[in-house]
Amino acid sequence: MGSLLEFRCPPAHSFVSMMREQSADVSFHSAVEMMEAGSHREALRCFRRSLTLNPGNAEVMVNIGTILQGLNKRKGAEVWYRRALEFDPGYALAHYDLATVLDVDGCPADQEEASLHYLAAINLSPSYADAHYNLALLLVSMREWKRAIRHFRSYLGCERQTPDTLPYRTSAAREIKRLAQLDLHMVWDRDRSVRRLAG
Repeated sequence: MGSLLEFRCPPAHSFVSMMREQSADVSFHSAVEMMEAGSHREALRCFRRSLTLNPGNAEVMVNIGTILQGLNKRKGAEVWYRRALEFDPGYALAHYDLATVLDVDGCPADQEEASLHYLAAINLSPSYADAHYNLALLLVSMREWKRAIRHFRSYLGCERQTPDTLPYRTSAAREIKRLAQLDLHMVWDRDRSVRRLAG
């Protein structure tokens, strides 16, 4: 006869798995605290420990990339952002952070890839204000003014006005006016050239 209350011990592998996840969480939270305190080397150590316990954690990979980017180790940051995207291609922040690393040197191939990652972040999160703003700035440098205007407008539509965002909102509004005038002059110059050739 069995007793009314039976105690079932979880299988050993699930207990080990549970302990590993808890340890990974502790390492992760310690790393975040150290990162916020400015102890970047210690934070990296804790994030890496968390990653050994939970190897597929894209959030940890992005945090490692963020620290490396802050230490001006862009190539290392790029590697970690790409690794995060391998594990989670739908991670908008990983796309955005990778774009910010690529959008530094002005290399046309890097700029093109950066624009694709900004767009991926926007497609995953349409109200991602920083992605719209940075994409707009990148498009200005690529002389794609109409697209830049569209993304500055999107930025203004999704970013709330606060004292922190006011300079960016003012800059975006100013850029929209400037780019619209540039675009008008380009159309006028093109039309004038066409008339000259036809005449």
